[in-house]
Amino acid sequence: MTPIVLLIMRDEIFLRNLLRWSEEIPGELRSATTRPEALKYYGELAIDITLVDIREEIGEDIELIRELKGLQPATEIILLSDPGQVGRTMAGLRAGATDELTVPFDIGTLRGAIAEALMRRRARPRKRSLRRFIEQTMMAATFAQAGDHATARGMMEEERGDRRPPDNRDRSKT
Repeated sequence: MTPIVLLIMRDEIFLRNLLRWSEEIPGELRSATTRPEALKYYGELAIDITLVDIREEIGEDIELIRELKGLQPATEIILLSDPGQVGRTMAGLRAGATDELTVPFDIGTLRGAIAEALMRRRARPRKRSLRRFIEQTMMAATFAQAGDHATARGMMEEERGDRRPPDNRDRSKT
């Protein structure tokens, strides 16, 4: 499935320059120059990566990042900042951004940042499934400890996706 990359920036010249690179950027590019446009995309699409230009000193950018992460927590947000904006960059990272690119950058740097963000995004569901597996295993262990081995075994088979016929032998006597 093609990832969706959203570019949020007020600087239309910079946005046009980025869109010229669209052939070299992995994913389907969308762009928004206003907060309502960005929120509309977040309401309609599953956004994989968002690039947010925080170079202009407008406080709503940091609040927008918080709002976007609230709507789609798994989305990777990359900040685009100027070299001297350490404070704004740190505020953006605290708000939920996961990476930062300092402007100016070349296409290779942008492609690399997007590729890393995609890897982080794809790795997240596996972590959730590992957590689910551990929770399910702990619940099964609780049932087994209480003597309900059939339920425990059934839970583990369900978790593994085991399609073997159930073993109806009573193993408590062995």
